Amino acid sequence: MSEPSVSRNADKLVKTLSTPVIFFAAIKAIIGGGVIALTGVIIANTGGGTPLAYLVASLITVLAGIPYAVLAATLPVTGGIYSWPSRLISPTCGFLVFWFFSLTHVSLSLYALTCSDYLMAFFPNLPKTAVSFVILTVIYLANLLGAALSARLSMILTIIMLCGMLLFVGEGIGEVQIDNFTTLLPNGFAAFATSVALLLFVTNGACTVAELAGEMKNPARAIPVAIMGSTAFAALIYMLVSVTATGILPLSEVAHQPLTVVAKSFMSPGSFLFFSIGAGIISMLGITNVQMLWGSKSLLVACDDGWLPRSLGRVSLKTRVPYLLLTLLYLIGVIPILCGISVSNIASAAAITFLAAQIVCIICSWRVRKTAAYQMSSFRISPALHIITATLSIAILGCMIVMLLRDTDSKTLSVMGVWLLLGITLIFVRRKNVITNRVLASEGAK
Repeated sequence: MSEPSVSRNADKLVKTLSTPVIFFAAIKAIIGGGVIALTGVIIANTGGGTPLAYLVASLITVLAGIPYAVLAATLPVTGGIYSWPSRLISPTCGFLVFWFFSLTHVSLSLYALTCSDYLMAFFPNLPKTAVSFVILTVIYLANLLGAALSARLSMILTIIMLCGMLLFVGEGIGEVQIDNFTTLLPNGFAAFATSVALLLFVTNGACTVAELAGEMKNPARAIPVAIMGSTAFAALIYMLVSVTATGILPLSEVAHQPLTVVAKSFMSPGSFLFFSIGAGIISMLGITNVQMLWGSKSLLVACDDGWLPRSLGRVSLKTRVPYLLLTLLYLIGVIPILCGISVSNIASAAAITFLAAQIVCIICSWRVRKTAAYQMSSFRISPALHIITATLSIAILGCMIVMLLRDTDSKTLSVMGVWLLLGITLIFVRRKNVITNRVLASEGAK
């Protein structure tokens, strides 16, 4: 049914985010999560092939980013992960994609736990669970103060993080031992492919800034710049840092370890302190902040459409943030911390749900070509390039999901299955409440 007169919570968001702010948020979403949180895991999986895994993941991200940027520039709407499939395919598809994608936010616990690891390099007796809980709580409270403050904070944190990483590379690149790279696939191609799949979750981080379109001053320009520009820049940083991290100490000593283990072996005390705080602690604070910033947007639009209670999407008149939805994200992030779930399992669950949602969005990028909004878009590509990039991206991302499912433990898969069944149940319960809105051009213009 159509109810165009219904007031929408998403319309209460304020357009305060500029292109530079979005660009830095995209860099933060890509770099911090990958290099800082997952390098030790990737080294354990693929040893000397770690830099190659980062390179392959970055190339796949650029490939998939082309159709994704087309879609995001054509329809820069709040909460695109939900809004695009719900408008371009069906409301039911949109809800199911968004619901499954919501599990991605367990990665908030991954970032908080990693931040604790870096703090424990200075204070080894700190209780990791309690520290991680406090970190996530502080970021949650900061986001309650408003998107503009949160985004500017992320911009500052990103600059500090990049300085720390460049210091790590500058002091360590000369210490790299070429012997560490003689075997690129020590655990076989399957382990290498799984590593690439895990990294795709973070190398695709720039795509998540499209969720903030409703708060951007010029989303049609900012989104393509953020997705393509930040991904190319991040690929260079990935390569430099991963070569340094992999090439100095014996691989067995750095597998599953934070980068501080490597940094401590060659950096001066002052440099080590700056790196640990800037590239480690601040980086994790920054990416947790960015995810809190964009994470509630699809939830907000789903509430407006009736899939979830509209009261859950209530926006504060003072700060213009959906405070109840931010609280829900906070709880999704806190539960894995309190339950003691491993970093590897958290990363696998987040990657699977993220890549599945991205496949659907790439399908939507082809369907959007048939709309009037596409003819007015500032970012268009030829049909041939579109179908080639979309088809290759879907095939590669599908294979990566299969690899991740193969290596994910049964407990994690069971949780994901129960979550999906709960979403299907909600479809039958809430379907009559859904407001169907397929006016693409008007939404894209907001």
